[in-house]
This record gives sequence, C-alpha cells and structure tokens, in this order.
Amino acid sequence: MDNTGREDISEHLLDVFHLIHRKILKNGLCIAESGLSRQQYALLSILDGHPRLSVSSLSQKMMMTRPQMTVMLERLSLAGMVEREPDERDRRVTRLALTVAGRAALAEHKRAVRLDIKKNLASLTAEEMRQLSRALQTIKNIGSKLD
Repeated sequence: MDNTGREDISEHLLDVFHLIHRKILKNGLCIAESGLSRQQYALLSILDGHPRLSVSSLSQKMMMTRPQMTVMLERLSLAGMVEREPDERDRRVTRLALTVAGRAALAEHKRAVRLDIKKNLASLTAEEMRQLSRALQTIKNIGSKLD
C-alpha cells in the first residue's frame, strides 16, 4: 500500500478513536464510583495482561516517564492494588504484580464501563448494532496481526 493509503487509514483511525471516546465511552473510563483514573485503569489492565512486568517496561508501554510512573505506582501500592517485588535474577529491577484488590478494582471498573457503553449504544437500531459489531470484529482481527 502506498503512503497515501496509509495516511488515509491513519486519519480514519484517529477519527474513529475520537468518535469512540466522545460518543461511546463518553466518561466511561473515568467513572468516579470505581475510584480509578484513566491512567490507573490502563496501568492495571497492562499488568493484568503482563504479570511481573518491570517498572521500566510499564513506563514504556504507557509512554510515561519513570518519575510519573513512580508516583502512580506509589498511589496504587498504598491503595493495596499493586505490589512491587525485586527480580530474582537482578535485584536492581523491580517487578510489578496486581494484588487481589487490584484485580477486583479492575473487574469493577470494567463492569461499570461496559454498563456505560451499553447505555450509550441504546439509541442504535438492531441493524446498526450488527454493522458496528461486524466492523469492530474486522478491526480486532486486522489489529491482532499488527506488530
């Protein structure tokens, strides 16, 4: 595919991200009742999928500086959601893990977000829901092939 096609796709993706965020999620990712910020939710989600990740690796995945990451980890650690463990092979490296409380907070936040999304999709017709479902499945399938 030429650069024009990639540029068009990039622009469409940005538009879709914006629409999903503004119209479907609305404020779903920062629901006050869960007590998690968007960044905290992202951090817990990453740790849920990548147990024993190092602080450096997590900082890179979240595109945050180490000092920013340290502050966030300290808050989550004090809340009992994340625990730090020294690496068995290299004591200079700190590994991170979700606690039972962290998993519970993540599950509750996801439940609340799903409920919010369902409410926001209520105005769509059955046919629009089928079209959206097919389009999202296609994006998911193609996206899973990317590096």
